[in-house]
Amino acid sequence: MVEQLGHHHQPSLRDGSYTFASSGVKGWLSGVGRLVGQFVYPPQCPSCRSEIEDANGICPDCWRDIAFLVGDLCKLCSAPLQGDLGPDAVCDACAHHPPAWGEGRAAVLYEGVGRKLVLALKHGDRLDISPLAGGWMMRAGGDLVANADLIVPAPMHWLRLARRRFNQAGELARSVAILAGRPHAFAPDLLMRGRACLLYTSPSP
Repeated sequence: MVEQLGHHHQPSLRDGSYTFASSGVKGWLSGVGRLVGQFVYPPQCPSCRSEIEDANGICPDCWRDIAFLVGDLCKLCSAPLQGDLGPDAVCDACAHHPPAWGEGRAAVLYEGVGRKLVLALKHGDRLDISPLAGGWMMRAGGDLVANADLIVPAPMHWLRLARRRFNQAGELARSVAILAGRPHAFAPDLLMRGRACLLYTSPSP
């Protein structure tokens, strides 16, 4: 299709060139619509709602309050470690009670703005946070995603899914798969939760 568009080709309904042109017009109109939308409704920080330039960003004040996990971290849970213990080091908690996975990553500490965004996504229907958080997850564990056979979210019991209307783990996994360029590896329905767990309600941030 790219080669056909590169030549001086007379469009016809038979060869589908009008479809190509229509797609181009739709893409142009979509871009114009986004620009108009940003002018009428300027992008806002997903945490404090202050005006920002990048629709997929966060304001400087909230950015400074997020504790990103970097440096020496536990290989299994990403808990910060003291000293240079090597890439295979684990924290005391994981050493005494190893989790059921061989390697894990976390993007931020569950505190401050990071905690506020997690709760907003989980309990506040803030699906707009998913692409932003997905980018942070890719930065923390992009190598694991690249080598994974499938990208599978933690499942949610159907009763809780009916109450919440979406699985936040699924939305994050979807964003990670798209950002990794592996949308076909996203398998949201591979796992099922057969027993409903007790509903945990976290206090408001």
